[in-house]
Amino acid sequence: MTAPNAPPFFSCSPWRRGGWCVDNIRWPNGGCGCVSRNYVDRKWRIACDPRPFETQPTFKARDAAALAEWRLIQDITAAGGEAAYLASLKSKDAPHVRPAA
Repeated sequence: MTAPNAPPFFSCSPWRRGGWCVDNIRWPNGGCGCVSRNYVDRKWRIACDPRPFETQPTFKARDAAALAEWRLIQDITAAGGEAAYLASLKSKDAPHVRPAA
């Protein structure tokens, strides 16, 4: 479940309405990571995922969602920012566009 350079664990604290702040994840703008399962299907998602909702992956556990958020931030940073990352999603075959099971 880990990735190179990923935090060895994710420290979470309660967030409003049942979501969780991921204290050791930071977005480029300084905001902390947030994951939640406050959705009709009760699946875990990255709360501040910039991708269209229908393409956002879902996860079975909070830590899996936190790791995915960490990876998403790495991808956004590598792309040169959120706008560039979102523009890269236009590719029909981009693997990060398809939702997870």
